[in-house]
Amino acid sequence: LIISVAGDQPPPMSGCLKFRGQSAGSHAQLQSFKRIPVLENSPTHLRPKMPKKSIHRRSLWLIALALILLALIPLAFQQATKSAESKSSSAQKNTSTRSSTNSRNPASSRSKRSLTPDLPPSHKTEDLKNFLLPPSELSDLTLQKALDTLFSQYREICLESGEVPISFRYKINGHSEPIVFLKLRGDFLSCCDYLATMSGTKMEVQDNKLIFTEIEDGPMVQRRWTVPPTFKRFLSEKSQRASGHDSPNNDPFATYQPDLPDMGLLLASFGVTGDRDAVSFKTSSSTLTIKAGGKILARIDGLVKAVASDSPTQTRISFLEGEDQPISMIIPTENLSTWERNYLAPDSQDPNYQILLLATEQGFGRKIQTVSFTGSSPSDEERSLYQETEDVADLGIRENLTFATYNISRATDGAPQILTFKDEHGTLHAKTFVTERIDATGRAIPAPQYGEE
Repeated sequence: LIISVAGDQPPPMSGCLKFRGQSAGSHAQLQSFKRIPVLENSPTHLRPKMPKKSIHRRSLWLIALALILLALIPLAFQQATKSAESKSSSAQKNTSTRSSTNSRNPASSRSKRSLTPDLPPSHKTEDLKNFLLPPSELSDLTLQKALDTLFSQYREICLESGEVPISFRYKINGHSEPIVFLKLRGDFLSCCDYLATMSGTKMEVQDNKLIFTEIEDGPMVQRRWTVPPTFKRFLSEKSQRASGHDSPNNDPFATYQPDLPDMGLLLASFGVTGDRDAVSFKTSSSTLTIKAGGKILARIDGLVKAVASDSPTQTRISFLEGEDQPISMIIPTENLSTWERNYLAPDSQDPNYQILLLATEQGFGRKIQTVSFTGSSPSDEERSLYQETEDVADLGIRENLTFATYNISRATDGAPQILTFKDEHGTLHAKTFVTERIDATGRAIPAPQYGEE
C-alpha cells in the first residue's frame, strides 16, 4: 500500500535512504546524502542523521497506517459476531432435530416434554386416579429405573391420545430396596404408590413432584390384618413369575382359589419378608398375622392398601343398530371376547359371522381391537397367542378376514364408532357401537371433563 503525502513519493524500500527535494537549492544541499548506506549495527553516534522533513513524513505514514487499522477493527468484530451467531443457530437446529428424532423413544422423557414446551397440562394431578396404564412387568430394577418406565408409559399414552402431560419430577430420600418382580396394572398414581411400597419407601405428592422417603426400621413386633378376600389372588397374580406358579384362574373377580401358593411363599417372592419373619394366614377369617421389623410391617400396610384399591376395570361395548334391542358386551380389560351369531335372521341357513373383540383400558380412554371372519373358530392356543402379540396372523388363516383398531381418547369417549365386517358370502356389513369404562359393579367411570382442569 503506497500513500503520497504532500505530493512527495514514499522512500524506496531498500537498504539505503534517498531524498528528493523540489528546488534546485535543496537538490544541491542533499547531494552529499545520496545513497548513504545505513549500518544496522553501527553505534548511534556513527549513523548519519536523518533530515527532519523525512522524519515528519515517516510520522505521517505511521499515523495513516494506525488510522487504517482502527477502521478495520469494527469490520473484523462484526464478521466474528456473524460467524458465532451462525454456528449457534446451526447447533440449535441440530439439537431440535435430535429431539424430534428421539421423541418416540419411551426412555427419552425430556424429548417428549420438548414437543409441547409452551402448553399447559390438559389435566390435573388428581385426575390421574382415572388415567390407566396398560399391564406391564418389572423385574430386577432400582426404584429410579422403575419410575422412569412408568413416566415413559404415561407420556407415551398422552402423546397418542392428544393429552398434554404433566412435567412430573421425583425425588428419592434415603435408601430404596430394588424391585424384584412386579406386575403393574391400574391408574398412574396407584402404580407409583405401589412401587413405593415394594421399594420400602413412602410416597408424597406435592403438585407435580413425587417424593419417595425411606421407611425407618423398628423392633420386631407382631401385627394382625383383616385383608380383602382377593388378597391372596392379588399377590399370586402380581408375583406368579417370581413364585413359579401360574395364575390358576384368569377371572379378575374370582375370590376363591384353593390352589394358590402359601402366603409366606407369596410374600417372600416379592422380597417383602425373610426367613426370620413369622407369617400365618387364616382363610376362614381372611386374617393375616406377621411378626417382623417395622420396615416390613409398613410394606405389608402398603400391600393391603394396594389390594383394597385394586378394582379391575371393564369395558362395556353396546351395538346400536340392526337389532330390536341394543346388544351389550362386558369385557374385562386385556381379555378377549367373542361375538358369534346369525346376522340376518335366526334361520341357520342365513349368513353367519364371528367377531373377536379385545379391549384395553388405557389413559382416559381405551383401545378396541376387532377381528371378524367366517368358518371355524381359532383354538384356545391361537387366542392366547393373539392376546399376547396382538398379531392377527397368530389366529391362523380365516375366511373373509377383516380387522381394525379403534383408539378412543377422552375427546372421542362416548362417540359412535363404525364396525365393518364380511359374512360368509363376502358381503360387507356395518354396525355402530359405543364404549364406556365401568367398575366391578357395572357403574360407569366417566373421564374428567376438559372444563374441570
